[in-house]
Parts: sequence; C-alpha cells; structure tokens
Amino acid sequence: VDCAHSCGFPDTRDFLLPFVKTLSDDHESLVRSALALNYSDLAGFLQQADPEDGYLAVRDRLVPILVDRIRRETAFEVRKCVIQALANVSMHLKQSDREKVVFSDVMALADDHGPDTDRESAVHL
Repeated sequence: VDCAHSCGFPDTRDFLLPFVKTLSDDHESLVRSALALNYSDLAGFLQQADPEDGYLAVRDRLVPILVDRIRRETAFEVRKCVIQALANVSMHLKQSDREKVVFSDVMALADDHGPDTDRESAVHL
C-alpha cells in the first residue's frame, strides 16, 4: 500500500495490480499470506485515489485476483487470510455489485464438485 501511495493511482492500476497478481501466485505461502493482509487497504487506496476508476479496478481486477486465489490455494492458513481479505474488500463494493460479483463466485465455490475445501470456503464467506 505504501508503494501504491508512492506510485499514484494510474501506475498502481496499470503496473502494481498486475504485479499483485503475480505475487498472489508466489510459491512461498508467507508471501501470499502477507499479500492477503494488504488487499483491503489497497482497495481503499484505489477508491480514495479515484472514486470511479478506482472502484472499477477493485471490482474488475482486485476481486478476481482474490477469487482465483481462493480457488487455487492449497495452504489452509493462506486460504483463510484470502477469504477474510475477500470479505473485507467486498465491503468496498456497492451492494448490487457485491451480490453480482462476489455472491456468484461464492455460489460457484459452494456448488463445485471439486475438493471439499471449495465448499468450506463458500461457507466461511
């Protein structure tokens, strides 16, 4: 988040968010956990820096990173951090978008015939 403040909104949206996506796939669970703890602050920065474009960046770029991470995360503690991060970031969304964007993904997790961890994640959300 400090880096986002230093870079400013346009560079954060255009360069830092893709880097966040890359870091979310880091092989070290400690990196993924630390990153998850900062998603909500990053969402707040994006919206504060540019209420319209920042909101879209949170909804269309940051939330999909979180949902993807939940689906693919194998480390229980990291998954727990990311679930909490998605719950916190979703508070930055309008109610209608929260229902469309987050709820549909949660329902997909609940309905998934894959690992039980997907259904458990949906329950936590």
